[in-house]
Order: sequence, then C-alpha cells, then structure tokens
Amino acid sequence: MISFKVIEYELNESSDSVFSRLTWAVKRVDSLNRQLLSSYTKQTSKDWIGTLDEKSKQFALMEPSGILTFFPLQIILRGKILGVNEQSLIHVRFRLGWHTFMFYTLIYIASAFVIGLTITSGDIYEVWNGVVWLLFPIILTYLLFQRIKKIESKLDFLFSQNSNHKESE
Repeated sequence: MISFKVIEYELNESSDSVFSRLTWAVKRVDSLNRQLLSSYTKQTSKDWIGTLDEKSKQFALMEPSGILTFFPLQIILRGKILGVNEQSLIHVRFRLGWHTFMFYTLIYIASAFVIGLTITSGDIYEVWNGVVWLLFPIILTYLLFQRIKKIESKLDFLFSQNSNHKESE
C-alpha cells in the first residue's frame, strides 16, 4: 500500500530504550496479514498489536479492533528506529489497510457515478440524490481524518518523552 503520511520523532534516548518502550505497548503477533484479512484482531488491553523486529529495529502496528466494531478503519503504521549514541530518530509511515482502501475507493467511484447520472438526467428533483451522494464521501473522509488524529495522539503519547515531532504528507 502507498504511504499517505509520514511522521518523524527525534528523541534524546538510545534506540534500545525506545524499542523497549514499544515492547511494553504492543501485543506481538507473527504477522498482521491475518488481522488485515479478517478485519478484526486479537483482543488485548494494549493500545497496539503488531510485529516487532528487534534486530533491524522495525515495527508494524495497528489498533486492535473487535468483531463488533461498527466502522473498521484499518490504518497500519510501519516504522523504523534509527539510533546514533543517545539520539534516536523514529520514522513512521501511515498506510490504509485493504478493507479501508477498497471501501473508500468504491464509495468515491459510486458517488462520482451517481452524481454524473444525476447531472446528465437533468431532472431537478434528482439533484437531492446527487447532494446525498456528495455528502456521504465527505462525512466518511472526515471520520477517516479524525481516526488519523486519534492515532497520531496515541503515537505522540508513546514517544512523548524528550521528543521533537516532524510531519510530512
């Protein structure tokens, strides 16, 4: 999947110390593939589930979601911790999961199709269908951005000690 957002954290501590913080906050799984395909994850009291590679200091995280989750927004975080002496740089990339990517793609295509049909029909009473189909993707996109903000705040909390935060999109 394509990364749509990148965040970097600069910390004044060793990469081993930062990685140990991840091990306490993450419920380890062998691979995220099973969670991504089924749209629900292992139940845990921890904020994240994911894979951690201690040797290369790489990680892949996602928020746990249950079977009864109403609106599964899968956002995967892939990152790497780079360390020099007592300084660490954490590079985190945001990606959409397959379910979320396909769902949003279908919604945008269907909305464009219905709006196009409404415009070409020329019936003034059908304009409301176009308005509804225009509002639907706007509301869903707003919910996605709110979820991204929530995940960013959880990341900030995880890496909050002595950090400088940089964002790019």
